[in-house]
Order: sequence, then C-alpha cells, then structure tokens
Amino acid sequence: MPTQRPIPWRMLPLAVMAILGLGCGEEQHTTNAFKSSYAESTAAATPAAPPSRLAFATIPDETKTNAPGQEQSPAQSAIAGRKIIYHGQVDLVTDDLDALEKKLTALIDAQHGYVADSNINGSKGTTRRGTWKVRIPAEGYAPFVKAAAALGELVQLKTDSQDVSAEYYDVEARVAAKKVEEARLLKHLEETAGKLEDILNVERELSRVRSEIEQMQGRLRMLTNLSTLATVDVSASEIQNYVPPQAPTLNTRIARTFAGSVENLTNFGVAILLFLVALAPWLPFALLGLLILFWSIRRAIRHRPAPTGR
Repeated sequence: MPTQRPIPWRMLPLAVMAILGLGCGEEQHTTNAFKSSYAESTAAATPAAPPSRLAFATIPDETKTNAPGQEQSPAQSAIAGRKIIYHGQVDLVTDDLDALEKKLTALIDAQHGYVADSNINGSKGTTRRGTWKVRIPAEGYAPFVKAAAALGELVQLKTDSQDVSAEYYDVEARVAAKKVEEARLLKHLEETAGKLEDILNVERELSRVRSEIEQMQGRLRMLTNLSTLATVDVSASEIQNYVPPQAPTLNTRIARTFAGSVENLTNFGVAILLFLVALAPWLPFALLGLLILFWSIRRAIRHRPAPTGR
C-alpha cells in the first residue's frame, strides 16, 4: 500500500486558493443560471408594458388649445364631444336686394346649407326688406357669418352660442335607464301568468315608459339638429341710390333734419286725407243729424214761454 506523501507547508496557500476559486466559480455559475431562469419566467408572466404617455400627448392641429381670449371653433367643439348651439344675426343695407339675394344663395350653397324661411316685403321702386333664416353646418358657421356680413353695408352683427352638452348627456343617460326599465317590464310581462288586472297594470306601466322614452329621444334629436346646424338670421333693407353714411357735417345734419321734417309733414297730410276719405261715406248721416239737432233747438226756442213782468 503506497504511503501518502504529506503536502509541503509551502503549497498550503495555493491549495486553499484553488479550493476557494472552484467553489466561487460553481456558486457564480448557479447564481447566473437562476437569474437567467427568473428573467425568462418573469418576462413570460409579465404583460407587455403599456405605450408611453408621450404617444397620447400628441394633439392634432385641429384640437389644439386656442390662445387665451380666442373662442373655440365649431369644428373643435364637435371634436371635443360638446353640443353647442350657434346663432348669428346679420343686418345689412343694400341698393339692390335682388343681387344680394343671389349672392346669399350662392354663399349658402357653397357652405352646404339651406334656407329654412325667407320673406321679402315691398315692391320694386319702394323700400323693400328681406329676411332669411339660414341653417349652416356648424363647421362653416364662422366663415359664413364673415362672408354674409360683406354682402352689403353692415348695420349690425350679433353672434352667440349655448352649450347644451350637460342637458344632452343627461337626457341620453335617462333614455338608457328607461330602456332598462322597459326591458324589465317586458320580461315581467312575459313571465306574468296571474290575473288579468296584473297584466293590464304592467302594460300601462310599459306604455308610460315608452312614451317617456319617445319624448326624451325627440329632445335628443332636436338638440342634435340644433348643435349640428347653426342658425343665422340675415336681414337686408334696400335703399335706392344708397350712399354709405359718413361723418355728418353741419350742412348734412341740417339737410337731414329738413328732409325729415318734410317727410313727417307729408305723412301727416296723407293721414288727414285718408281720414277725410274714410269719413266721406258718413257725411250724409252727419248732416242729417245736424239738421235734426238744429230743428230741435229752434223749436225749443220758439215754444219757450215769454217772461212775465212783475
């Protein structure tokens, strides 16, 4: 049996370092293997990360926030999901009402709108006035008002808006709730096999709920129509040989005052003449009444007793 030779004491440090290095290498290999396995299992179990918020921070040009003091356009309002009713009023003066009406019609057609109501008073040669109620898509509201104001001399321009979003979505939620109630009543009606009186009560409730749904849906349709199509009231007065007003001088004011006084005097004379014409058929009756009154007074005086002396 061979005898083991003792390890020289000088070789002990090298042997210890070798043993420690081997152990550390195995531990590091085990640790790396565990980390790799954990990473693979974590990657498989963890859902995909959501897209970065920067992807949602990009806003299209048409939905960007307006500058302070600048109103949001109808198109931006529609994108934002709001229900806004736009209304405008344009009052003009022109020297040719027919030409203005043609230009207005072409402008309405260009904006894909329509005339809901129109009225023209007067005849050729006299002062005429026309009014048009125009319905324009909300996105073309601002351009149309601006173009309509340039068709003649602008006397008045008024625009306003009403946000009905709260009412619209409230009615929409109530319709949804009523439909749930309607479905519950229908189910109860199908499952009811009791008395006729119970069935009739359920049908009455069902009729009431359906009536309320129809009313609310009608309100929704009206709000949708008013917010989708803006309303613009255009009115124009025709004045022949019209001259746009300028800063009035003293002579101009005197001339206008004199012309106004002459016009008032003429109108007063016309009123008197019309009054006399209206009174003419009654003149025979008036004369007969005066004759009867005169005869009665004369007879009373003739039959009055003479005063007696004292």
